[in-house]
Amino acid sequence: FVFRVCVVYVGHGLLQSDEMASFNSLASLAMNGIALCFRGTDQHEQAQAAFRSAIKYAEQGKDSTGGDLASIWHNRAIHMQDLGRMDTALDFFDRAVHTSNLSIPEAAMVASSSRCKAASIHAELKRFDEAAKQYRAAIR
Repeated sequence: FVFRVCVVYVGHGLLQSDEMASFNSLASLAMNGIALCFRGTDQHEQAQAAFRSAIKYAEQGKDSTGGDLASIWHNRAIHMQDLGRMDTALDFFDRAVHTSNLSIPEAAMVASSSRCKAASIHAELKRFDEAAKQYRAAIR
């Protein structure tokens, strides 16, 4: 209910641009959490829709570190990996790495974790050279 009221409030343009950026940042975190709940209850279509919304809000939000967006891409990649969609998971892990501001420790951790997860997929697919490359990049 509260989220729906906020969306209506935002939809009518009643927030200043700075308030809107803060709202988008909070909405991205909320939608990421909702996506994880759907994932945890095997509601995969709903999870993907929530991840897409989280990404949209994060891209419009106020996140100077890139950490929120990177975390969402990372979580979405894990979901794809769980579903056996390895190529999509690899693409999403790559997006997590490339949206992270590596000078911020928390964002760098997301990037490193994404590289390790991608490496494990490559190893599972017997792409050992690519797995080694990802593991080496994770510890730089």
